[in-house]
Amino acid sequence: MHLNKAAAALLAATLCTSLAAQEKPMTGPAISAAAGDTIPDAGSLATDLSGAVTRPAILKAMRKVADWQLSYSENKYNQDWTYGPLYLGLLATTDITGDAKYHDRLVKLFDQFQWKLWANRQFHADDEVIAQSYELLYQEHADPKRIADARATFDRLLQRPADPAKDLWWWCDALFMAPPALARMSAITGDHRYIDKMNQEWKLTEEHLYDREERLFFRDGTFLNKKEANGKKLFWSRGNGWVLAGTANVLKALPKNDPSRAQYVKLFQEMAERIAGLQQPSGLWRTGLLDQTAYEQDEISGSGFFTYAMTWGINEGILPRAKYAPVVERAWAAMVKHVFESGRLGAIQPIGAAPGQFTATSSYVYGVGAFLLAGSELVRYAPAAKTHAVLQINNPTSDARRDEVLDLPLTEVKRHIAIDPAKLVARDRLTGKRLLTQVYASLPGGAPDRFLILEDVAPGTATSIDLSVEEDAPAMASRVTARDVPERMDDFVWENNLVAHRVYGPALQATGEITSGIDVWSKRVPNFVSTAWYARDKEAQRTHNPALSYHHDNGDGLDSYEVGPARGCGGTGIWVDGKLANSKNFTHSKILATGPIRVDFILEYAPWQAGTKTVSESKRVTLDAGTRLNHMRSTFTFDGGGTITAAAGLGTHKDTEIKQLPEIAALSVWDTPQTASAGRFATGIILAGKQPYRYENVPMQGKTPGDALLLFTARSGVAIDYYAGSGWSQDDMPDFATWNSYLAAQSKRLQAPVKVSWLAR
Repeated sequence: MHLNKAAAALLAATLCTSLAAQEKPMTGPAISAAAGDTIPDAGSLATDLSGAVTRPAILKAMRKVADWQLSYSENKYNQDWTYGPLYLGLLATTDITGDAKYHDRLVKLFDQFQWKLWANRQFHADDEVIAQSYELLYQEHADPKRIADARATFDRLLQRPADPAKDLWWWCDALFMAPPALARMSAITGDHRYIDKMNQEWKLTEEHLYDREERLFFRDGTFLNKKEANGKKLFWSRGNGWVLAGTANVLKALPKNDPSRAQYVKLFQEMAERIAGLQQPSGLWRTGLLDQTAYEQDEISGSGFFTYAMTWGINEGILPRAKYAPVVERAWAAMVKHVFESGRLGAIQPIGAAPGQFTATSSYVYGVGAFLLAGSELVRYAPAAKTHAVLQINNPTSDARRDEVLDLPLTEVKRHIAIDPAKLVARDRLTGKRLLTQVYASLPGGAPDRFLILEDVAPGTATSIDLSVEEDAPAMASRVTARDVPERMDDFVWENNLVAHRVYGPALQATGEITSGIDVWSKRVPNFVSTAWYARDKEAQRTHNPALSYHHDNGDGLDSYEVGPARGCGGTGIWVDGKLANSKNFTHSKILATGPIRVDFILEYAPWQAGTKTVSESKRVTLDAGTRLNHMRSTFTFDGGGTITAAAGLGTHKDTEIKQLPEIAALSVWDTPQTASAGRFATGIILAGKQPYRYENVPMQGKTPGDALLLFTARSGVAIDYYAGSGWSQDDMPDFATWNSYLAAQSKRLQAPVKVSWLAR
């Protein structure tokens, strides 16, 4: 069995996962109470929404419904199946709107759940649906704990023999719950056994519950001989919605070249055609599909899943747009009519297993999830605004490039779209996902001259981006930050979603703690930690409680990296007569940009003596979202002409491993922390450009850290560019080889930038 790097990173966490049962799932009335309710009066229906299939109208409806549900469900969230579709819908809402509050609430919630499934019902698909959200968030931030329990559960499932006489997934809803999670686990780990198991169990369920004549699924085996009042077979709308949407989610996760893909495409197309033909004149479906006149009202949950799946099929080219466009557009317009002024979404059938009655005010979380998922696909489907431009991005390498920063001249953007760039919204043309953008001044004190877009660029294919204006588009959360820290000795701190660093200021220098090295803060969470850590440390000092200090790991990381007089992670100095001559702490800082994609600042260092020369330094640092490497640009100034030998270094401690990487002009260190339980730290430097360099090593002196150095020639007033960054074994750098591979991959990206072209509108 072949496992990729992600699988290796997960293995330790998976083996350590407890197999003990978690808290028992809610049952009966408790589930219903948490999942939703039916009330006598929900007020008036919304008058500020439109059923038009335009991006602004769809986004407004999604936000209104999601905001109400977010508030309503507070203190009701749980790991039961009822909430599984809502979690997927909220993640899709963040992707499409760019508003991080839905995503961030779920991350906090899942931390409370410890990223575990409810596991007391062995192999029960309902208890596994939440794994789909865990997996999506793992793919965003590869923290092994996010899928360790799900993987342990699925590994036990692999050992269960399939039983044709006793289906594992004996009810059709299960095909939404578990199979997509198995398919995505295979994509994450590279282990095809999860897909094999999914195929095996799906086949048994399909053989027992799929009516090939009607091209619909019975809810379970007890429905095989049940009839509607008109004598036709009884097929439940939401049950078939679960299957159609589940099939779409399986296809989303399956590799395009997987041998089993064709069978799911065939089933999807068969069911979609049949279901589309059963759409009511209103645009929706009622709870019983073959006798819709027997039920009084249109119903949202089944209709929402149908609309989501069919719109996804159109977007992926699996369903012909000309045939299915009227179906999904009528359905969306009809669903929006069931949103109340408060944002409550009504006409959702309560928990059940068959067609049934309900009221216009009935609202349940799985129906809201279906509505949000449908909206997310309709944003992809909807035409872009008339005033827009399209970018095409070509990746010259064979590697996927996650969090690629597209750095475009502002003058070029304005030539193609005559709109204030600050008002532009960027969307991935394939997925509809809203992308982070930034208008940026690359020259200190200058006017904005660059337009940045953060995008994932796949290998071997062109990626297209729509740029347009969307009214009322909310600001997107920044993924970088930097600030002076007056509350702690004039520190300066900066971080992104992966790394955090700080340097020491003049107030600390006055106490006798002198260093121009760069500190490493190791974190395992994508959110910013610096402000909370400083507050926590201040409280630790006030209460004399060292457990609160940021030198103690409270779950999100810690500061256990000793800089001392060494260079830390990319600090500089002057090499004179076999020794380093270093500056003192920085004297001034100037922030040029604070995100949301790039933070940019300048640190000034007072003159210091380096041999016969008096040297000063101005260090400009930029850090982009999604990378572990800071771009450093150091400019040394000195009198007398000639050159100096400058150094950029990495601190070294006891038992540190050092590796020279001449093929990429880099230096790599696998370091030891002050706290033994903190694992290992990785630091690295990549020298930019073609300037000559050499390696040098300054060993530890007693307990004083040493330095691994890159030396190069510098001229007065001429900047030297390099990249320096860090990783942590308790995040996503499990070993030295992984860190060195990361540095090589980043060097490859720097040497082969993506190619951007503008497409005709």
